Amino acid sequence: LASTGFLNSKQGDKGTRWWNKDEDRFDKVKKLFELFLSGEYSVRKLHKYAKDELKLTTPTRKRLGGKPVTLTNIYRIIKNPIYAGFFYVQGERYSLTRELPRIINENQYNLIQEMISNNHKPKKQKHEATYTGFIYSPENDFIGQDVKFQVTCDCGKRFSYRSKTK
Repeated sequence: LASTGFLNSKQGDKGTRWWNKDEDRFDKVKKLFELFLSGEYSVRKLHKYAKDELKLTTPTRKRLGGKPVTLTNIYRIIKNPIYAGFFYVQGERYSLTRELPRIINENQYNLIQEMISNNHKPKKQKHEATYTGFIYSPENDFIGQDVKFQVTCDCGKRFSYRSKTK
């Protein structure tokens, strides 16, 4: 199936058909890539922009499609290497024909993948604790601190004190 921004051609035999540029969606998908590469839009903001401003819809198929894009659709579009002119099948790389227009180049595709992966990296936090640092057991096993931000009240209940003043 053709990706969003392209259409399946009806000409030729099955298995040898190609894709055509979708005049309705191609420029909208290109705009999404431009906005994401600017660094000012997250994927969620792109989704909102595509739904509300661009009125981007999924391609209509026999039984599905024609509805506004979902957040998952936006992630699929952003992560898809087809827009850079190549794809992978069972780990082997294939290039698309030159007649099919590219929305981004390979360097931009790699940059996008890096931008998306940075959002899921855990952020380091530093906490003040009594025994800050690493402690090793006699068997040379690592022991780390377990920081809890709780206060036990006179009534016996525990409360978090992280963002509280009283």
